[in-house]
Amino acid sequence: MSLFHAPLKQFSEEYKKHRSSYSRIIKERNRRLDALALGLGKNVTIKQYQEQRKSVLDDTSFKLKEFKQKEDRLYYEHSFLGRPSFKFWFYNFGLVMLALFFSLKSLSDDYRKPVRTGFEVISTLGVSVSLFWMYHLLFQTGEDFYKETYYLFEFLICIGVSIFVSRLVKYYATQEGIINTLIDLVLRIKTKHYRKMTVKALYAERHDRSIDSVETVKQQANALDKDIKETMKKIAI
Repeated sequence: MSLFHAPLKQFSEEYKKHRSSYSRIIKERNRRLDALALGLGKNVTIKQYQEQRKSVLDDTSFKLKEFKQKEDRLYYEHSFLGRPSFKFWFYNFGLVMLALFFSLKSLSDDYRKPVRTGFEVISTLGVSVSLFWMYHLLFQTGEDFYKETYYLFEFLICIGVSIFVSRLVKYYATQEGIINTLIDLVLRIKTKHYRKMTVKALYAERHDRSIDSVETVKQQANALDKDIKETMKKIAI
């Protein structure tokens, strides 16, 4: 929609034709004033010049007033939902729909991620702002919102951005700890859990019977599983 507005007319033909009459009014005023100035001191006295000049300006002022009234009427007839034209409204509606679609998609993707980084806050703000302008385009046809409404949204956006920044800093600050914890888990699996089970497996393979020990293979597997679960709980954000 933000692209398909191009063939639509920004102004009606009658409106464009009427606007061109403005320059004719000004040219006619200048021509009459120049003619008066050329006749000053010849066939026009100063008093006559002043009176005729005032008459020309008054006449021009009246014509400009009529011009403005007709222009406003034609402008209103071509307007759409309080906007200059359907083309302008259609263009803005397309941009708002674009922002709303990608904000919703981003929000959906953010909540599907296993780790929260704070980007869902930005996506939520995007959805809120898009809905704000969608309501504005559809229902605010006569007048704009009060300034306090914009101040309130600015305040809420600032709070949201602050939350996002704090979560993002927390996310990157804990990355080093998460990496170290996972490395420790890998080392424990290799040096502790894996070694015990490997020894049992090799002994059974060579001697065709299990090695006598306090811990059974099942107990060792449960210990490994417990170690992995406890590690995952530590790094969960």
